[in-house]
Amino acid sequence: MPQAMTICVKTGDGEHLLPNQPGRLLSEILYAHGLGLNQRCGGEGDCGGCAVVLEHGDFTIGAQHVSVTA
Repeated sequence: MPQAMTICVKTGDGEHLLPNQPGRLLSEILYAHGLGLNQRCGGEGDCGGCAVVLEHGDFTIGAQHVSVTA
């Protein structure tokens, strides 16, 4: 069973600590907690509206694993 983790999301109205499980899409997590993610291209990644900044942690982007250290 995947280990539960917390994601810190910084928005214009502050920081939000959101529970997550590995494998869930960021857009799903944000939507479940009432935070929007601009996906005007339907989530295809063409418009850049959903661009985020990864500040610290381990992430999976597509099939690629990314580690970011502060």
